[in-house]
Formats: sequence, structure tokens, C-alpha cells
Amino acid sequence: MLTGCLSLPDANASYHAETSLAAQPTNQQLSLTRCQSEVSALAQYDDIRFQHQHDTLNSLMDRSAKYLLTRPQLAADMQATLDSVYQAELAKRCQQIHSELFRAMLAQADGE
Repeated sequence: MLTGCLSLPDANASYHAETSLAAQPTNQQLSLTRCQSEVSALAQYDDIRFQHQHDTLNSLMDRSAKYLLTRPQLAADMQATLDSVYQAELAKRCQQIHSELFRAMLAQADGE
């Protein structure tokens, strides 16, 4: 019964596709959410590493927010460059958090 419904053309198909895509979080949002979850999880294994990574991530987020406030006033070439810089810094920080969490969990598993 549903098969027949799926084969009917939908005049609003592109609209539905666009709205469903807009409602879905982007890969960057998912990465940031995972990064924040991993830094929170790090607190369970190593308070010192957690505090350092948490403070560093928050500092980066504060700088990014400041940039985003001034971004509309910048030329397109500056926006493109700075967008890339902040995205790279966030990716690097999240990878460091991921590695710290992994090392802390391995150390716990090894009984250290």
C-alpha cells in the first residue's frame, strides 16, 4: 500500500527536501556536539586534563563568537580566510580532546 504512495510524484518534493535538510544539524554542528560531549566525558577520567581542554575550548568558542559578530562587516575574502582559520582551529582542538579522552580511557583500562 505504501509502495504506491512512494511512486506518486510530489509537487512539493524539493520544498520538503530543503526544509528537512534545514532541520537536520550540519556535520559541523554534530562535530561540535561530539567535541563538547567528549570534553565532558574527560571529566570522569582526569580532572586536570578536563579543566585544561574545557578552558581552551571555551576560549576558542569565545573568540569565534567575537569574530562572528564582526563577520558581516568584512570583505568576502577576509570572511573566507577567517572562516577557514576558525574551522581548522576547532577541528584541531576537538581532535586533541578526542585524543586526550582516548588516552585517559586507555590508562584507566590499563589500571594506571
